[in-house]
Amino acid sequence: MNEDVWKQIMNDIANQNIRYGSCEVRLTFHDGRIDFYELTTRYRRNTNALRSKCSREKEADNG
Repeated sequence: MNEDVWKQIMNDIANQNIRYGSCEVRLTFHDGRIDFYELTTRYRRNTNALRSKCSREKEADNG
């Protein structure tokens, strides 16, 4: 892989400003060289909604 392409990929990932989540890089080759690449990011958001609801139900049961 060309070092310039790797730097470009790393800059694009840094520009995504990923704090939590993941990033997938897909490289497409043509004639043994990278023709283009794609970045896919996924974000995971944890919530307390389910945990809070269960806690309230337990508290109500315990009266």
